[in-house]
Amino acid sequence: MVYEKHHRAETIINKGRIPKVWLTHYENKFSRIDGESVDDERVRPLEIKSKKKLLRDLDHLIGYFQKSPLLHDRETRQMLLSRLEEARYSWEQMNWNELSALMEDP
Repeated sequence: MVYEKHHRAETIINKGRIPKVWLTHYENKFSRIDGESVDDERVRPLEIKSKKKLLRDLDHLIGYFQKSPLLHDRETRQMLLSRLEEARYSWEQMNWNELSALMEDP
């Protein structure tokens, strides 16, 4: 569990990518409607839900690092939180196509 959180933070901060596991569920839903005559009425709500989940997962990761006893150095914690919060702000401004382009490679 701890390793996963640190790996996800590394994926976001060092690689500039979104951890794939965060959106796998929604990616599967998108792939099911891909190829059909897709209209905005079906896609848009799914995009909104997936983006909310992504931001919620990032908020949980930020909360973890705010309290984590594994970061003893105050400056390291502040740098890490700052970078995660920058990613959150950036992702919040993006649409689904931009976010999916940042998905971590499997």
